[in-house]
Amino acid sequence: MKLECRSPIAVSGVAVALLCVLCIAFIDRPLAQTLKQGVHGDLETFFKAVTNLGRAELYMVPAALIGLWAWRRGKDALTRMSLYVFVTMCASGAVELSVKYLLGRTRPKLWLENQEFTLHPLTHGWAVNSFPSGHSQASWAAMTALAVLFPRYRWAFFTMAALVASSRVLLTVHWLSDALAGAWIGFAAAMLLRSIFLKTLNSD
Repeated sequence: MKLECRSPIAVSGVAVALLCVLCIAFIDRPLAQTLKQGVHGDLETFFKAVTNLGRAELYMVPAALIGLWAWRRGKDALTRMSLYVFVTMCASGAVELSVKYLLGRTRPKLWLENQEFTLHPLTHGWAVNSFPSGHSQASWAAMTALAVLFPRYRWAFFTMAALVASSRVLLTVHWLSDALAGAWIGFAAAMLLRSIFLKTLNSD
């Protein structure tokens, strides 16, 4: 009997969840220790520049402004394209922020300084909102949405998203599992909303 995968997003979600568990158990801490000692100088400067490309407002604000301009000009296709990027950012961001608050995972900084590696559920604060990575979520949400809109340049978009997510780990701002989870949330949101967007775009 031939098995068919009817929900690749769900399957990838399970795979990423299992990978995150493995990272938390065996990889996150030794990797953070190694990177803290090894990433310095020009390499650190480069990734500090790259990591700023994961700020959500860099994509949400232009999408909102372009969408508003297009709507006022009666450019329906551009309006919907902008709305797709904006809604993808909002939806994935809402999930990311909710998980951060619910789990309250400590960042690598606390473990590197005093070996604290734990959860503080329902807690606000930079030091205890590590999982998942917001920069990874934002970059993967924006870049996946842009890859859907402009598939010719998809590998450039995905490369940029991967660099941003990697920078969070390399700078020991996040654990590897944080970056993986954030990247999946952004990617999954863009792909789940993709079908809705394509239907509205093709309905004209």
